[in-house]
Amino acid sequence: MAIEWVRDNIAAFGGDMSRLTLFGQSAGSASVDHYAYSYASDPVVSGLIMDSGAAGFGKRLPLNNAEAWYNVSDSLACGTNFTNKSAEILACLQQKDIKELFTAIGSNRFQPSVDGITGFGNYPELSRAGNFARLPILTGNNDFEAGSYIPVSALFGITEDYTHWVDLTNTEFSCPAGARANVSALHGLPVWRYRWFGNFPNTRLFTEPDSGAWHFSEIPFIFDTLPTGPGIPPDTEAEISIRQYVQGAWAAFAKCPQTGLTHYRGGWPQYSPFQPSLIRLAFNNVTGINIAISGTYDNACQTTFPIEQNACARH
Repeated sequence: MAIEWVRDNIAAFGGDMSRLTLFGQSAGSASVDHYAYSYASDPVVSGLIMDSGAAGFGKRLPLNNAEAWYNVSDSLACGTNFTNKSAEILACLQQKDIKELFTAIGSNRFQPSVDGITGFGNYPELSRAGNFARLPILTGNNDFEAGSYIPVSALFGITEDYTHWVDLTNTEFSCPAGARANVSALHGLPVWRYRWFGNFPNTRLFTEPDSGAWHFSEIPFIFDTLPTGPGIPPDTEAEISIRQYVQGAWAAFAKCPQTGLTHYRGGWPQYSPFQPSLIRLAFNNVTGINIAISGTYDNACQTTFPIEQNACARH
């Protein structure tokens, strides 16, 4: 509904309703992808940017959130499916204070679930059949996404060896990003795939081991919100240059999803799993693109979305 509202009203703000781009990061990125599968025939938008998240290529979606829902309603004396009607439970919960609700939610997790409308249980099948919005995409992930999870987990007394965090980066972020890029490549759609390596004194979370390019660390470059303040090192010259470069790249895609990156600063190659076309951004903290073949990183995946080279040729 929000996207339809933008389509219907953006002209009043000087915008072009034919050039709407959805952009999300992490859960937001997965939400963008869920949208692509939910509105396959009429997506409204013309391009998708997905940073570190995809639909249906990481953890399996839970079948439903009913158990968590009834745990919450029962703890607030609003009943369960065995004692009250759904309308009665909802009306009761709507009368509760927000603090009561948060306390009751506690460890109960609510996630996107398989409902056949906004979440599906057969993404690989839908992908192979082309049952998703066939739009240009810019997608990728950061080199060490788990770098932000290590200190957060430590606050809760959870520690793991380094291999665990590398595996987490692969299974939750790198491999799903690769799978989603392969989906679009299979159908001959414009797709650009990146991997972010930026690592600077004022973005580093820890040094032993180095936090690297952690989850979310590219976002301050895109939106010009790098940290500043007492005790925080200033932006380096390389950092400033890279920030301007990635801002321009994301804007070039948004302005023209079909060809914007093809013509940006010497051009980005469209992604193919069969030739060097994975864009390594801020690699060794250098501005511009450093091109690698996707297998350099996808070989660590137990599974992606495998496609045959002759299948790509047919498209």
